[in-house]
Amino acid sequence: MENNRLLSAENIIMSFGGLKALNDVSISLKDNEILGLIGPNGSGKTTFFNVVTGIYAPTEGNIFFLDSDIAGSSPQDVARRGVLRTFQTSRLWLELSILDNLLLGMWMREKPNSLTAILRYRKVKEDFRVKAAEALEYMAVFSEELAGSPYRQVKELALVDRRRVEICRALLARPRLLLLDEPAAGMDPSETRELMRDIRKMQEKAKSLGVIIIEHDMDVISDIAERVVVFNFGRKIAEGTFGEIRKNKEVREAYLGKEYADA
Repeated sequence: MENNRLLSAENIIMSFGGLKALNDVSISLKDNEILGLIGPNGSGKTTFFNVVTGIYAPTEGNIFFLDSDIAGSSPQDVARRGVLRTFQTSRLWLELSILDNLLLGMWMREKPNSLTAILRYRKVKEDFRVKAAEALEYMAVFSEELAGSPYRQVKELALVDRRRVEICRALLARPRLLLLDEPAAGMDPSETRELMRDIRKMQEKAKSLGVIIIEHDMDVISDIAERVVVFNFGRKIAEGTFGEIRKNKEVREAYLGKEYADA
């Protein structure tokens, strides 16, 4: 694998009975790159995320992450290696505070030791203080307002702010690869622009972070993705810059139907 290659999914097939949800799909991602993954509903985008993150073991194919084959690994192992994701629906603890949710994102960085927690209370207390400060520093990149009110319950927040907390929580685990599944779903154009700007800022702060984003809003994809991959019926039908894929006849047919694409 190339030195700057973060992820390489090779000839992935994911079958459910006689249905191939993914059919010979190959995708690569460079270090510090943002890749857009688009396609009609049911084209296999979320299935691809599920395969990469260990929710499904691929029927065939290899998934190399930092030169290790993670295909078939458990979701916990994949996450510990540095691959994290968000979902279309929020997975936050709504009854907990912003800060509590952010601190939960740090648990994978720790090696639990209950004896240390009991015998070295002062050290644990200081460690908590340091982590809380780091969490709020990250949160401030997204929103100084949210960072300034860390004890608000998440259930009180608007959708865009919940998304900010959720993405920030994932980043606090210090992943090398972040998979975002429709992060702007349900937002208006102004909120979407703000969130995409925040994602860019966080990627710059995290430095060696690769991002794959599933999104139906083409304005989002054109604005944030350096490269775009298009799925249809479980196959990869196009890859390139947004300007290149928008001119692709097969892509237009997938979204509009052949009659309209030929018009």
